[in-house]
Formats: sequence, structure tokens, C-alpha cells
Amino acid sequence: MAARFPLLLRLPEKNLRIVLEQMGFLDLLAFSLCSKITKAHTTQLKRKIDNLKLHASIVVNISFRLTNQEEIRLDVKTDRFDRWNLNFCEIANVTYTVGYQQQFCWKKKGFGLRDWINHIMETFNYPVIDRLRLHGYMFPLANSRQISKVLNGLKVKNMDFWNYTEDGVFNIRSNLEIVALTLAFPDSEHFSELSTRRILSENQTNMIHHSMPFMAEMGVDRVLYSCITVNDLLVNNCTQLTISRSILTSKDMNIFLKHWINGSIKTLEFLELQTYVQTQWNMKILLKDIDHKIPCRVENGVPRGAKMFRIPRIDSSNLFMTYIVHDDRKYVLKIDARCG
Repeated sequence: MAARFPLLLRLPEKNLRIVLEQMGFLDLLAFSLCSKITKAHTTQLKRKIDNLKLHASIVVNISFRLTNQEEIRLDVKTDRFDRWNLNFCEIANVTYTVGYQQQFCWKKKGFGLRDWINHIMETFNYPVIDRLRLHGYMFPLANSRQISKVLNGLKVKNMDFWNYTEDGVFNIRSNLEIVALTLAFPDSEHFSELSTRRILSENQTNMIHHSMPFMAEMGVDRVLYSCITVNDLLVNNCTQLTISRSILTSKDMNIFLKHWINGSIKTLEFLELQTYVQTQWNMKILLKDIDHKIPCRVENGVPRGAKMFRIPRIDSSNLFMTYIVHDDRKYVLKIDARCG
């Protein structure tokens, strides 16, 4: 890549800056990779990027956006034929999209995945990965262990983990600072009846959990292990938890609410349950023997027709529970402990 810019560094610094400011973003990125000096010149320009993403499945790619029209994606890989190793990803197949696509192949000697990520974050002063997407089925457990070590210490705003395992979630959570975690489609071959419970008890984070009870009808019995039960919920250590296709019943939620009211639930601040089963939740059963009030006015942002309940707690702020029906198809139950 250095051969593309043979004379630039001979220019006076002021003139060099003028040239770099007029340079296209892709050429600027290539220029920054030539040496520490070219990286320093590029960093001084304070160019902005947005939406930094890392996707690991069959291939590993890094992408980021420049404007609404421009995007750069680097598919990183190795030209070695020994075992798969994220520390040797010297080759990047680059796709530059600006209304149309241009493709290039770059090689940076000695680079691994973390080097590519660090270079982008440092050069463009971007402190976080906005989204990390990991596909466990196409990305074996050994590789998920490796990627968690390679990414150690990075902050991730959102992580999607598909075909996840208990070990995989533990490895990722122990090495990365994750703000929000989405789990979907557990790897049934490496999943036990207690896996979901252990995952919930270990995760102090904002979690979205995709339960899939409908797959049991297809003979995938072990997938039921991934569905969150009331016993799982009682030991959860999440701050915010969203459960899609929940199997929790009115009686389950009645039990859970009583524990939340008496102070047994310490960490949870917000819970959202979603279902497509019309008869799943009955408010009379759900609120049986629970002191509650119906607010005289509907809170801002709550859809018309929603049912709201204020539930006092012992020595703590009230719980606000909202039951919402979306188009007679989707039923949502939200319980918020942050409203006071």
C-alpha cells in the first residue's frame, strides 16, 4: 500500500495536510496503514466514523459508516493453511460502498484481527464497537474462546449471539464490557437444562432473550431448556431483561412479582415479556393478593388501550406494570422499577 503514496511525505506538513483533507476516505485509510507516521497524520485530521460493527461467522468482517451513503467493510483472513488463528489476519478484502461497490485486496504484514480493530478505533478516535454479531453454529466454540481473548477489554454497545452455548456466553462476558446482550437459538448439542439459569444468574447487563417454545412442536425438545421459567427468573442477575415468546404464565408472574415486591429481586430494574398467545396472561390471576392501584392518568408514551398498574414495594420505589395489546396479535407485559 505504501507504493500508492511515494511522494506525499516529502511535502511540507502544511501542504501534506491540505492534500490529506482532499483525499477520499478509502485512500486515507490505506495511507494511514503505511506506517506510524502516516497513521499520526491521518489521526490529526479528526475524521469521523459511525456504526462500527464486527461480524464473526464463516468469515470475520469489520464494517463502519462514513456518511449515510458511504460504508467500508473489511473481510479479514489469513493466507496460512494451518489452523484458524485470529492473530494472523494479514489480508483484508475491502468493499467500499458509495452508491455502488468497489472491491480491493489489502495486506498488512503482521496484523491480526485486534490490530485491524485497534487501528480503526485509534485513527478515527472511536472508543466502542456498536454491534458485535457472533454466529455460534458457523463459528465453533473453540473460535468463540479465541475471539473473546482477542477482543479482551473492548467495550461493546450491543452483542447478538446466535446459536449460543453456556461456555460461549461466559467467555464473551468475562472478557468484554457488553452493555446489551441478545441471545437467540441456543446450540442444543451443547446446552443443558440449567444452562439458561446459569447464564441469567451471571449476567449483570441489559439482555434480550429469544425463547423458542414453538420449536418443541417440531421435535426439538432440548430447545425448551432455553425458555425462561419462573425459577430462572427468580435467580436472574440482569438489570434489564426482555423475553420474546415468553412461556411464563399469570401464576408464574404472580409468584415473581411477590418476590420482587418483598425485596428478593435485587438487580432487576426493567422486565419485558412478549407473547403471541392471547390467553396467556390474566390480570386478575397475575395480581392476586398483590396490592396495586390503577393510575388516574396514562403515562406519556403508553399506547391507548394499555392497562397500567402501580404496585407498591417494601422500602423501595413503586413498580409500574403495563399490559399492551398490539393489533390483537402481540401481547406485551412491561414492569418498570425505575419510575419511582
